[in-house]
Amino acid sequence: MATGVDARISKALLDRLEAFTSSPAIIVSWPDVATAGSTVFEKPKDSNGNPLTYLEARLFWGPTEAISVDELSENDLTGFLQITILRPKMLGEIGARELAALLIQHFRRGTVMTDGSVSVRVNRAPYAMTVIDDPPYTRTPVTVRWQAFAAH
Repeated sequence: MATGVDARISKALLDRLEAFTSSPAIIVSWPDVATAGSTVFEKPKDSNGNPLTYLEARLFWGPTEAISVDELSENDLTGFLQITILRPKMLGEIGARELAALLIQHFRRGTVMTDGSVSVRVNRAPYAMTVIDDPPYTRTPVTVRWQAFAAH
């Protein structure tokens, strides 16, 4: 169980992503987590060894800002969750854009996620970025900006 503020923020965001990927099941490369039975994340492949679509989740932190000079007051914490859609090349951009649209809806602006006493809010509309060629995949990053107020 997460107890620190940063850990609770991370858990709230990643739990929300896990809920998205559970039905239908989508494989996710979680931050610093290996594939079961391995010491690294193993990119998914079909029975012929061809790459399969999966997501990559990464958390990025912005600076912590004090709300007041009182050392016991809450802080303004911000950052973004980047969810990158990795799809095999030559499947076309439309499928990745449709999956990105579903992620954007799942993390729409105003969405609140809570872990324990810490609540995290999506404070800007999420957006999909330019498709990046990374053979044998194309990468479509989706950025979810968040904000939390908590004593740190």
